[in-house]
Amino acid sequence: MKFNDVVVKMGELVSGFLSAVSPAISVSFDNFSSFDPEENVIYIGLLPMTEENPYDDFHKGYYRASGFDYESYGISFETFTILHELGHMESNPTEKEYQEYYRLTNIINNSNMELSTKANKYFALDLEYKANQWAFNFLKDNLDIVRVFDKAFNLLKSELLNCE
Repeated sequence: MKFNDVVVKMGELVSGFLSAVSPAISVSFDNFSSFDPEENVIYIGLLPMTEENPYDDFHKGYYRASGFDYESYGISFETFTILHELGHMESNPTEKEYQEYYRLTNIINNSNMELSTKANKYFALDLEYKANQWAFNFLKDNLDIVRVFDKAFNLLKSELLNCE
């Protein structure tokens, strides 16, 4: 199967899953996962699925150290990341919280700190923690459906990694 065909299938799978929780959200793809609150779009990161990067290693370590141990539930990093991005919307941040989040994110991103320090400061932001908390609670409360989604998503990820 061709790369673009698998990406389309992934988009359909993620859209179907997310629409059950939040019908107003749409799905797109980018290098890294993120959420655009103005457009209500979750971007699924393709780069972490196709190659290793240190930022995701920091992210995984942060999740474990902070009690968001999705792996103990048999869930993949990618699925938890999708839930995290949904958590940015579902945790209902205020405009003031978003403004502060963007202000601090710009300071972190434009600093001369080491990547690990930047990552830790970013993960500690209030809206990041709230999104993680929402994602982890959703995971625990809906474990069966999340596991079904995770299995289907990871089958597509395997296809993606084996594309022509």
